[in-house]
Amino acid sequence: MTFKFDELLLKGQEAANVVEQNKVEIEGVFSELKTSLAAFLSFDIHYCEKLEKENEKDASNASNALSEELRAISQINYFRPKVQPKYTGYKLVSLESVNKVSAVLFKYKESSEGYPIVLGFEKQLYNCFSKEELGDALGLMVSDSSLHLKLKSFKAKVNTN
Repeated sequence: MTFKFDELLLKGQEAANVVEQNKVEIEGVFSELKTSLAAFLSFDIHYCEKLEKENEKDASNASNALSEELRAISQINYFRPKVQPKYTGYKLVSLESVNKVSAVLFKYKESSEGYPIVLGFEKQLYNCFSKEELGDALGLMVSDSSLHLKLKSFKAKVNTN
């Protein structure tokens, strides 16, 4: 019995090339979103991603999660071992201003191969299997009135600080 390792190596190399291409496409779409958001808000913003913890499952309640964390910190028992947070696999995407005002916009989970990507926004999940589907889902998100209310509130907070 002979093994065809040469063929398998080529097949694996082709698959790796597709993964790299997917990641470049995804980064390109998110980069366009960042640029558009900064231009729309007309001030410098930082586009931030952080892993979502179990207690932050609803991206719209992420600010509540911060107050829960602060409450938990105040009740720390220094003699207990620290419990490691559990992560959901999603990344929370937020905007942060120069003066540290922030607003969570949406969350997403990316496959190890790039696609599919699952976007979570306002209790809706969008499964994206290509660059076009990712762009369409983000387009639905940025044209949604609830996002614009978040952006309006974010901008007002930035202008008052």
